[in-house]
Amino acid sequence: LILIFPGPFMLLYNKFCKMHQAVVLILTTSQAVKVVLLGQTASLPCLFAQRSQNDLTATWTKKGRTQLSDKSLFVFHAGKRMPDHHTEEYRDRIFINQTGLSDGNATLFLKNISISDEGVYECFVFMNPEKHNSTLKLEVAALFSKPQISCQQSPSSQKDEKMEEWILSCVSENGYPEGRLLWDLEDGLAVHSRNQTNQTKETWGLYTLRSQLVINHMFSKNPSCIVHNQRAQQTISSVAVC
Repeated sequence: LILIFPGPFMLLYNKFCKMHQAVVLILTTSQAVKVVLLGQTASLPCLFAQRSQNDLTATWTKKGRTQLSDKSLFVFHAGKRMPDHHTEEYRDRIFINQTGLSDGNATLFLKNISISDEGVYECFVFMNPEKHNSTLKLEVAALFSKPQISCQQSPSSQKDEKMEEWILSCVSENGYPEGRLLWDLEDGLAVHSRNQTNQTKETWGLYTLRSQLVINHMFSKNPSCIVHNQRAQQTISSVAVC
């Protein structure tokens, strides 16, 4: 039987097994997806059987493409936290209620979430002769701004008053991940202006939606621009007043 553990815990675990010839039993293995809004605090749950702190070792790791690229977030061993095993970029952003470890709670709190925090996180708890191992995928979302609509009479309409065509422009900014933009006309016709919509990823990682729609003002009154962000469960709209 070959067991692979998080990098920062490997040496501690090997040393313990050699001393005690421990038999490891899997208690629970679970994986879930958690969505957190940009800038907020993420709580990554990790629950296990209640045990004295002196009898357990607990680690949190952000998984990389390989075991060597894993990032250590938290290591608790022999009744105390081991800060030397923490990746520097997370040192001031993580919190675990250490008194909760005795109650079987190793939930990790990660403050000021950024897009770079997306990924798979693993909690590992060893309690001779048992272990608890769970993973959680963290996804980040950012809300798009309220759509801003501008109106401009089309050049063809200026030449022919009977045309009454208008060009509507809609902009919505600072969303994540990619969103979807729809034009909704008063008669209930929803227009997905795929060919007229572009989505730009800004240098800071967020997206801006821009779209244009040409309408006949006589038949389409009070059209609205609607933006959807499925991950954030956001739907936001504005009505054009031309």
